[in-house]
Amino acid sequence: MQFKDILLVTCIVVGSVSGLLQTLLFYSMLDAVNAQRPKDQQIPDMMLTWSEMRKYWGTYPWRVRQDFHSLFPGNRLYFWHNVVLAIFFANAFAALIFLISGVL
Repeated sequence: MQFKDILLVTCIVVGSVSGLLQTLLFYSMLDAVNAQRPKDQQIPDMMLTWSEMRKYWGTYPWRVRQDFHSLFPGNRLYFWHNVVLAIFFANAFAALIFLISGVL
């Protein structure tokens, strides 16, 4: 394999794995936050209708991390979610730089 192919496969694998981990960590935090809320104030896993989108826009997904950190300040899930997000965006930025510079 050439260097370009290895670099492309590496970017795809790192992006895919970090995206999957970020999603799993986010939904774990969402479940923990919803367990602390009353039934009528729970944040849904997915927003399927426009009315749900308008109702939860201020809390989903922006407030889930903040609420989780305030409810569980010592939990490592918040830390690992930040690490995986940083890896995800660093990988996307590196892939963009590679594309612009002509390496990929």
